Amino acid sequence: MDADRLHPILERLSGMRPSGNGFAALCPAHRDKQRSLSVSVGSNGRLLLNCFAGCSFERIMVALGSPRVARFDPAPAA
Repeated sequence: MDADRLHPILERLSGMRPSGNGFAALCPAHRDKQRSLSVSVGSNGRLLLNCFAGCSFERIMVALGSPRVARFDPAPAA
């Protein structure tokens, strides 16, 4: 898990806690009362956001005030 790369996203989320290979948080795109948002980095280095209530990636990024972060590029190959 590359938490340093996730920091710009994680600092904008509420109710965050570690979960599996990433984090669970309250989804900013809807009135969340349970942690329905999963945040992690995929094997290809891309940001993975999954709202189990059905919010799209784009809607979540706009709610975070960072539509450009949606272009979360993979880490350069070592």
